[in-house]
Amino acid sequence: MKNKYRIGFTNQSTGLLFKELVEDLSKEYFPSILYTGNNVEKLPAFIKEKLNIDVLNPYIRTSNIARLFSGLKYLTSLFIKILSNKFQLLFIVSNPPFIGLLGLLFKKISNQRYVILVYDIYPDILISLDKIVEKNLMVRIWRKMNRKVYEESDAVITIGNVMKKVLENHFDPKKTLMGKVIAIPNCADPKSIMPIPKEKNNFSIKYNQIDKLTVMYSGNFGNSHSFKMILDTAEKLKNDNFINFFLIGEGAQKSNINAKIITEDLSNVVSLPWQKESIFVESIASSDISLITMAIGSENLMIPSKIYYSMAVGSALIGIAKKESELANIINDYDCGIIIDPDNLNDLERAILKFKNDASFLKKCQNNSYNAFKNNYTRLHMSKKYGELINKILKHN
Repeated sequence: MKNKYRIGFTNQSTGLLFKELVEDLSKEYFPSILYTGNNVEKLPAFIKEKLNIDVLNPYIRTSNIARLFSGLKYLTSLFIKILSNKFQLLFIVSNPPFIGLLGLLFKKISNQRYVILVYDIYPDILISLDKIVEKNLMVRIWRKMNRKVYEESDAVITIGNVMKKVLENHFDPKKTLMGKVIAIPNCADPKSIMPIPKEKNNFSIKYNQIDKLTVMYSGNFGNSHSFKMILDTAEKLKNDNFINFFLIGEGAQKSNINAKIITEDLSNVVSLPWQKESIFVESIASSDISLITMAIGSENLMIPSKIYYSMAVGSALIGIAKKESELANIINDYDCGIIIDPDNLNDLERAILKFKNDASFLKKCQNNSYNAFKNNYTRLHMSKKYGELINKILKHN
């Protein structure tokens, strides 16, 4: 006998942001279940009563091969789980990128309704990174698969207006129940992510950052990000005792980054692994300047969620990306930082020194960043929009 859940959430790499979204939605749409690939940290007791969590195969980022095989293992396990359950709606996150096939398959065999949340646009990202070419047979098959998956869904959701325009060119949105691509920005929770003065911040105290300018990259060190400019700039500024760089997270490029820090004797760079949730809050709040970097060509295909966490703690932003991107639009629209060209090493150095030498400019960008977050990108903003969308979908029987 099948278990009946209102919503089945699938996300192999469930981060803090998606965990919070599922928490909020499960209050209204219970009983529900989250199929994740990693242990989700503590949930409130009343959430656990309404939301089941099933931990399947973890997402392994150490190499492209590891990503592929961990994704296939998760997909296989998820297939078996969906067979034994019934949902009013299957909420599929595009990780691994071919997971949408399950939604399509179960719609055909059991009329299972589903939505797709696209965090990263594949295969476009791989093409932009020169991993595959457009004329590759696999790319043509992948695009046909995506078109079918998207058009058979009740809704295709993505996280920014630039990504929305890209997706609209990949399929016919009018064939979905909602008739268009839905853009809902990511967010952060102001109750858990907030500004913390350095003198009261244990992370800042531990790493002697109270009287320093802290420049931080915190997130994924995958191939879709470029870090050479950051390390080269750190090398040029390593004799400036006022400026420290923090590189926090894991990913395919992290081992090479750590090797260069040692080889070049970059004593002004601190490299740390992923931080526990309790420490993460203090670590990101210690940043005066947050670096948001994107590889050339990927700017319109993804939006790093760390943008919103950085804004939530009142950090000024330096976006290393082309001007035609969601990141550039956010920084320019809210006047909360500087966008620099990924090809120009000197621009990053100049931007950091601008913040160092102009305290009023730094403070203005920090204040604008925090105010933009409060008015546009809180957890409440995001959850309300998703709730309204799901209600609209479920009303169509």
